[in-house]
Amino acid sequence: MPANSPLSTDGLQVKAKQAFDRFRGSQEALATILDIDRSAVSRAIRHTGMKHAAVQSRIISYVDGVPVQRQSTYMGSRVHHQWIIDP
Repeated sequence: MPANSPLSTDGLQVKAKQAFDRFRGSQEALATILDIDRSAVSRAIRHTGMKHAAVQSRIISYVDGVPVQRQSTYMGSRVHHQWIIDP
């Protein structure tokens, strides 16, 4: 999968977990850098969903040094979100 392929919430969680695994530090250290609670980092690398997507995006962006964009498509009463990681 190319780096800028759109990701679902599941794909975003996988990428966040991979990014954290590459991070040379603890959850506490990353949380301090991102100015968020350690528990938010812990939940973001273990769970999927919109509730964790912002933290997952921040983890990927910080560790990999790339921008992460959320793209939302509205179709009547439905909405579809996907994330794009720029190389």
